[in-house]
Amino acid sequence: MPPPIIIDTTGGMGLTGVAVRLVYDPADPCAVVVRVRDWTVRRWVEWVFARDLLAEAVACREDGAETGALDVVVTRINGRNLKIRKVTRDQWPGRREVVLVTEAVARFLRATYALVPLGQERIDFDVEALLR
Repeated sequence: MPPPIIIDTTGGMGLTGVAVRLVYDPADPCAVVVRVRDWTVRRWVEWVFARDLLAEAVACREDGAETGALDVVVTRINGRNLKIRKVTRDQWPGRREVVLVTEAVARFLRATYALVPLGQERIDFDVEALLR
């Protein structure tokens, strides 16, 4: 199995720039991970959601268009930026959205598609082992 793809970039959280890490692991081909560095507690906060959700947001051409529902919503702010919003009741109150440059996200997605093409995601797991 190929190693995960990791792209480090920066994002905006309010008026502050933050470190952001985009991760794709072919062992979990339907998911992406967005890690945002929370400097107040000196740790990474991790959001996991469907790769398709990120792809839909990059493909949007209308400003203000949203993809997703429930706990993760991605909004096209304009042609240059996307906002990922995590709707949660977890331990990270007040820091629930990050703005990223659309081209950085598109570059990340292209790298993931080179590893596991869109529509060819497969999750192999042993059902028998899960039942034991």
